[in-house]
Amino acid sequence: MFAKDLAKLIRTLATLEPDEAPIVSCYVDLTGRPQIDEQRARVLGHAVGAAWQEPFEEALDRIRAYIARCLRPDAKGLAIFARGSPNPMFLPIQSLQPLPDRLVVNSTPDMIDLLKFEDHSESYLAVRVGGNAANVFEIRLGAITRPIWNRYEAFRSRFVRQRARVTYGRGGPEDDVIEELTALLNALVESQAPEAVILEGSGKTGRRVAGALREGLAPSPRLRSPSVREVQAGLRTAAAEFEPAPDSMETLRRQLLLDSLAAAGTQATMDALMERQLDVVFMTPSYRPDPGWVCRACWNITVAPEKPPACSDCGKADVIGFDIREDMLRAAETLGCGVEQADDGGLVGRLGGVGALLRHSEPGVRCLEVV
Repeated sequence: MFAKDLAKLIRTLATLEPDEAPIVSCYVDLTGRPQIDEQRARVLGHAVGAAWQEPFEEALDRIRAYIARCLRPDAKGLAIFARGSPNPMFLPIQSLQPLPDRLVVNSTPDMIDLLKFEDHSESYLAVRVGGNAANVFEIRLGAITRPIWNRYEAFRSRFVRQRARVTYGRGGPEDDVIEELTALLNALVESQAPEAVILEGSGKTGRRVAGALREGLAPSPRLRSPSVREVQAGLRTAAAEFEPAPDSMETLRRQLLLDSLAAAGTQATMDALMERQLDVVFMTPSYRPDPGWVCRACWNITVAPEKPPACSDCGKADVIGFDIREDMLRAAETLGCGVEQADDGGLVGRLGGVGALLRHSEPGVRCLEVV
């Protein structure tokens, strides 16, 4: 796709007004099997709610039909932004570069992965400290999107993705929380090579976290100070969309729709547990999953009714069983995670009886001692 065409599409998406129907943002890596993640689509089908259900299904059907019939043989990545009735839209973008598989439902397009193709695109990490949590955001701006960021506050959240929410008590973070946040930021800096890490916060907690992060962060490229102030000025507005809902179940639903800090179902929750990502676990009274099987050689976990003959990851036969429900509760207590009971007939019940809010979206250190 020519740069001029991509710039025009980015401007269209960046200034698209919300409608009563949601926008499905679908990214597909065409170097593998060209299809949407149907398991993820089922999770979204439960999370969208009655008002968005019909337009969501309509948009998904159009996406599936396009993938089945309209792909170019040289395309390696696909981004589709679709909205169902009553005001339908459909905007497909085929790329010669691979794109990560991702499926998001929101009132506005999810553009971060698309912006990586923009010329002169710059990535920032912003840490916003306040209340009882430190939130980490990825911000992506460039020649096309920076004027929109500067002029239109309502559109800023489209260039922002939440990467972490590290919680602590009202008295401020303990030393281990600051160490966790610093380690997480170092991992993000190493993987994304941002132009700058921006620290925003006030009060005693903000100054303490900012000081510890400045000392603990690995060296990274420095950005011109006017640009830093420019991003800081809009961070509070952009981050408003990511503030947690007063109700924790609604927060879980929102995070599931955004493919962000949430997990749904047994396998996803266990994977997050092993990576120390859990913040709050939701479990129904009737939750009784199949047995879990863990490989003692590589700590890969499989959920299955019968013992597998060998580990699906490393191929070794050193596999032992464990009670997923009991071990999940014990591990949550060990890690200091909250545990909330959910209704069997509610969202968590429809998702298999268990789900979780996550502290971060990047892999951490495997928690070997909890299995």
